[in-house]
Formats: sequence, structure tokens, C-alpha cells
Amino acid sequence: MLLLRPILVFVGMVFSYIPYLQFVGLAIVMFIYHTLIKNRNEHIQRMETVYKANNWEFPLKKDNSGFLWFIIYIISMGTIMVLSNMIMPQVLELSAQEIENFVLPQWQVYTFIGCGFMVMVSYVLMINRIVKDQWMLQESEIRYGIVKDRIINYRDGTFAIILRIVTFNFYEWYLLYVLLRETAYHYFEDGTASDKYTQAIKSNQTIDPQIIDPPEDSYDLLLKELSTIGDEERFSIIFRKVTAMEKEKALLILNRLLQENKITQKEYSRIEEFI
Repeated sequence: MLLLRPILVFVGMVFSYIPYLQFVGLAIVMFIYHTLIKNRNEHIQRMETVYKANNWEFPLKKDNSGFLWFIIYIISMGTIMVLSNMIMPQVLELSAQEIENFVLPQWQVYTFIGCGFMVMVSYVLMINRIVKDQWMLQESEIRYGIVKDRIINYRDGTFAIILRIVTFNFYEWYLLYVLLRETAYHYFEDGTASDKYTQAIKSNQTIDPQIIDPPEDSYDLLLKELSTIGDEERFSIIFRKVTAMEKEKALLILNRLLQENKITQKEYSRIEEFI
């Protein structure tokens, strides 16, 4: 595993906004994404050996598409930047009257639209591979007593791309910074950043009963906690609280959340799988 310092995100951001150095910034960003995906794959592979050795049910299905969407993202972003650098010098040389009559060739328009769409799609799926998969594995690690703290927070790729657009791309830098920190801390805690994870293979760990037994008024406490957090953390909190309960009680609370429109049917099904 290669654990990068979050300061690298700031360096990439600075270069990305300097003319003629944008490709350097893009290269730094792609290196960070590549490292995050590579670490994600190694993390999953190492923990899978622990689960198999202890006869535990591994929470993730086989999925090797992380680098596929990364490659599509690189090609799409690179194409957009090349076209932008081709067009901008032409536009800057035009007068105000000439700009009004300036029309891009049809192939460039379609290329911009197509690459823009693929950037959004590939980014959503890439973030889901990096964040969602490891977050699901983290929740399982907590139940089996491998780790105690929840470090990786749940973030949805669709919500992330919306925030990128709204914040004029600044959310991407913030998310990269946070992911480098959270994943590094989690890898150290579960031992995958070193050889300590192998200790869990021989240790017959059991689920901490304190995680399973919820307080009596769990539903009211859950609603109270949800009222103090944003939408980005809502699903993460519900998942953590409900999956920590006994199956019968968890299903009752989950059904009630669905009936009161606190969660969607898709979220209901996703949580139910881990109860």
C-alpha cells in the first residue's frame, strides 16, 4: 500500500488553476485516484483472506471495475482539456463581434457533451468503488471485532458529483483530502497497512455484545441523532445503528423508517442485507 500525504491534494489544486500547468495538476489528481483505487483493492484482498480463514461471510461481491472507470475518467478528462486548450487561443484572438458569430465544429460539440457525460458517470462509479465498498467492509469489520472505530464515512458518488458542480469543483479537492486521511487511518487500525492484519486470522474474534444490544428507545434516539446531521451522513448513521441491533428489533425499526419516509425502498433493501 502507498499512503499519500493529504498535502499532495493542495499541490494538485494549485497547479490545476495555473494556465499551461493544468496537465501537471491533472496528473497529480489522477495519481491520487490511482493510489486510492489500488489501496482499495489491496485492502479488500487482504481482508478477504482474514474472512476466509475465520469462515466469516465476506460482505463484498467480486468487482474488478475500479480501474475500468478510472481509465474512462482519465480519457474523458484528458479529451476535454485538450479540446479546451485548442479552442481557447482561437476565442481569445476574436473580437467581440466575431465571438457572436463564432460556432464550434459539430464534432467538437458532440465530443464535449459525450466526454462531459462520461466524466460524470465514471466519477460516480469510481467514488462508489473507493468509498462505498470500503465503508461496507468497515461495518462488517466492526461487527466481527476487527476494528472498533468508524473512520470511513459513507458518501454516495451521485451526491458527490452534484456537490462538485455546485461548488465549482472545490468539493473534489475536499473529498480527496478527506479520503486520503480516512482510508489511511482505517488501514492502520485494521492492520492492512502492515502485517498486523494476519493476527486476525488465528484469533477467534467474536462480535462485541455491546454493539448488538441497543438502548430501549432506539427509534427515538435514532430520529434525534438524524435531526442533528446532514443528508450526506444520514444513511451512514441509520446503517450503523440498525445493523447493530438484534434482527427482530432492527427489522421493526427499519420498517418504521420506511413507512415514515425516512429512507427509500432502495436504502431499505441495502440495509436489510446486513441485518
